[in-house]
Amino acid sequence: MGLLGTTTAEQYYNSSQKFIATASQTAFSLTVSNPPTSTDGFLVFVNGVEALTSTYSYSSPTITFNSGLTEDDVVIVEFVDRSLGDYRSVSYTHLTLPTNREV
Repeated sequence: MGLLGTTTAEQYYNSSQKFIATASQTAFSLTVSNPPTSTDGFLVFVNGVEALTSTYSYSSPTITFNSGLTEDDVVIVEFVDRSLGDYRSVSYTHLTLPTNREV
């Protein structure tokens, strides 16, 4: 883990493991030395979209999807160290800043 100032906030709180799926692959085994004990310890993304926990199951250290993935799907498992806090991206669809008259 890097020092503050040399890494982004997301990298400070999260580490990840990447997989490239084969045709119809459902199971992905984590190779970290201390895998999470439950789904609270990680987030799963398939092709950049967060997967709902209802679409997979977890029995340490294996994540198993309910249905097979497509060949070359990119699966990223982001590990979250909850003892450091929980960094999650926030998206604003509308933000209005005050004008000089409103200040």
